[in-house]
Amino acid sequence: MKKDKSVSESSIALQIIIGLVIIILIYKFIDTKIFKWPLIIMIAGAFFYSILDDFRELKMNYLKHHLDTGEVPTIKDGIRNWIKAIFFLILFLISLFIVFL
Repeated sequence: MKKDKSVSESSIALQIIIGLVIIILIYKFIDTKIFKWPLIIMIAGAFFYSILDDFRELKMNYLKHHLDTGEVPTIKDGIRNWIKAIFFLILFLISLFIVFL
């Protein structure tokens, strides 16, 4: 089944932020551990698999664009993407440290 809408990086980022906010709210406001941890696991799994499908579609669109136009990503683009990924990983780890401690 083909989707009519295209997936963008900002929509995936918004899904990730909403998922993290919901998981943090569950962690902070549900006190009963027998309900808290299974609910967190189920919600995290649902968000993971919904984001995974969108990420795969985004990657396919990116590759299709570069194959159609004949453009080849340069080393500068790769370095920029790695720096961006490392920055957001550090930001994510700091936010987890702040939330859970």
